[in-house]
Amino acid sequence: MALSENNDRMKMIRFRGMMGRQKKIKLHTILSIFISLILLIIIPGLGKLSLSLFKTRTIESFANSRQDTLLQISESVSDYCRKIELLSDAYSKITYITEQANNPSKGVNNSEFRANIDKIKKEIDESFFFPELKYDLQIICTNGFSYSSNMVYLSALLELPGTIWFYKAMKNQIDSLWQSNILFRDKDKKTNVISLVTFIKNNDSENTGAILINLDERELHRIYSQIIGFQSIIYLVDKNGQIASHPTLSMVGRFFYDMNIFNAFFDEKDWAQIMKSEREYLFSRFSSDDNPWIVVEEIPLDIIANPLIEITEIINFLMVLLLILSIIIAIFFSRKVSLPFEKLANTMEKAGQGDFSARFEKTGVAESYQMAENSQKFIDRIQFLIEEIKVIQQQKQNSELEFLQMQINPHFIYNTLFSIRCMVDIGFPEKASEMLNRFSNMLQKVLRIKSPMISILDNIEYLEDYSFILSQRFGSLSLNYEVEKGIENEKILKFILQPIVENSVFHGFADGFKEGSFITISFSSINSEYLEIVIKDNGCGMSEEVRNSILTPGDSLNGSHIGLLNVKTKLDLYYEGAASLRINSILGEGTDIHIIVPRRCEENENTNC
Repeated sequence: MALSENNDRMKMIRFRGMMGRQKKIKLHTILSIFISLILLIIIPGLGKLSLSLFKTRTIESFANSRQDTLLQISESVSDYCRKIELLSDAYSKITYITEQANNPSKGVNNSEFRANIDKIKKEIDESFFFPELKYDLQIICTNGFSYSSNMVYLSALLELPGTIWFYKAMKNQIDSLWQSNILFRDKDKKTNVISLVTFIKNNDSENTGAILINLDERELHRIYSQIIGFQSIIYLVDKNGQIASHPTLSMVGRFFYDMNIFNAFFDEKDWAQIMKSEREYLFSRFSSDDNPWIVVEEIPLDIIANPLIEITEIINFLMVLLLILSIIIAIFFSRKVSLPFEKLANTMEKAGQGDFSARFEKTGVAESYQMAENSQKFIDRIQFLIEEIKVIQQQKQNSELEFLQMQINPHFIYNTLFSIRCMVDIGFPEKASEMLNRFSNMLQKVLRIKSPMISILDNIEYLEDYSFILSQRFGSLSLNYEVEKGIENEKILKFILQPIVENSVFHGFADGFKEGSFITISFSSINSEYLEIVIKDNGCGMSEEVRNSILTPGDSLNGSHIGLLNVKTKLDLYYEGAASLRINSILGEGTDIHIIVPRRCEENENTNC
């Protein structure tokens, strides 16, 4: 019963273990998910970072390359300005102009002055030979002399002394300056000019007049617009933040920038990225000491980024492809790593279910190889210990069974020997000899029969010897036997009937045998697998309390029925739970003891001495 309970407990533990394992995620699944998640984070992150760096580097490289273009524009404008400066210098050295400007005479003859300046202009134009220069010459003196090569703009010239910038320049005794956005009107036409203003000085270095070399802003725009060659906006800004030249004419003359904010855009670089009208621009500048203006360029970033779109798509495609390949490799790798451990787990599960024939496969990494090797040693050791325990248990079981089978009630031995002695003393040697012979046969069967199984007929012979001895003490005692035909040589466990018969004699017929008393032992087959043995008497019977306590080990009421408990123990030990013993009894009417055992069809054991 203990072995059966242990087996049930082990099955329940294994079942719970299997249920617990079914809820676990496999190692290769965890590894695959973990590595895939890492790749999903790393690869897109690296891709995005790479694209961002690539875009930044591309913009930076492009911005640096545009500095060369801005330099070229600045040099072209500077070259044009140098020619203007040469012209202005030439006019400022004309003695006639200086003398007339410093002439204190109040009688001013502008007609003669203008005619002479026309001649001078013509001579200078021919001597310098700058055919690409298209300029207007204007002279204004504090003594009233004035000249304009384009008389349409004379009125605007005469208004200059009233402008703030001209007033400040005269007051501060400035030698020359570039002035942006001098507006001339010709009927409905407006012309923005850029002027190099050179001041005429007297002997005391005081400003007495000014020579203006006027350039149409469109001429300046034409110079650098030929160099742009890109979808960008390039314009010129003076040091005050006023736009001197711009592709859009309406922008010319505007004070577009606060120069502190303008310089803050660029920090220490000459380019920056700015948002303008919800669009991102590459904002570049170039300034030079040779150029009175700052060259500014605005390029929409999407124009630069458009060529990157195809590259970005290729990179995204390669990134997705790399991600898929990486996940496949990750799954393969995780499977490769986890497979040996899964095999170990499966083999261990089989071993846990009692299949010790399964072998641990030594594969995979060093750790899994070592685990397989150690697990195999562990299982082999467990298998060896189990076999050893089985052998010890079997030996113990055989010893217990043999001990139980060899047990004979000491009182029975003493009483038998005493009866033999009494018969000899009173002169019945023949009966004494018969009793001694019967007792000798019983001892011989107990001591000489090694097999735990004997035939039904051998069991009956043993009971006959036993009943003969009892009959000498208690009077006429006979046992009735009923054996189903054909099962006489069926083997049953030896010496299991004598304790039951003894229990019937000493307890069922404790008051002695009466007329009609009987003990019947019947043998019959239930089916092809089991036999039934019934020991029936019509003795005093027993109560339900006594009947329930007889087969309960340690119960105080079963002390007088130890024989029945020993028989139950023998059956359990030998048949391993396949046999059963059941007691039916009615107080005052008798007792039936039913024993069911598996059938054994081995040949009859020789019991001869």
